[in-house]
Amino acid sequence: MRTVLAVWLAALLCACAVWQAGKDPQGERLMQNANAVLAALNSYIQVNRKGPATLQDLVPGYIAALPAQPEFNYSARRGSLVFNYAPSWPTPGTSACEAHFGETAFRCADYR
Repeated sequence: MRTVLAVWLAALLCACAVWQAGKDPQGERLMQNANAVLAALNSYIQVNRKGPATLQDLVPGYIAALPAQPEFNYSARRGSLVFNYAPSWPTPGTSACEAHFGETAFRCADYR
């Protein structure tokens, strides 16, 4: 009986502790850097009427330096900025966050 109760309590605690995509501590740390890059990208687009060829074109006029993390997948053709990361424990799998040109926030989803 004690074993069943212990397993049930452990499962309940784990279920309550799973983070929403992009809202876990790791995601929030990365999101600060990502939002700075997104703001710089949007400023570049307002001035140039198109996205830069690479994110490095944002430096130094729109952002002092690109952050080391997160690692971005940028596509001028698709008009998108994406990054993937491993969320904080106990959330399993990978989270992916995406924003398109002109948007001011990333949308994140979990992939397990």
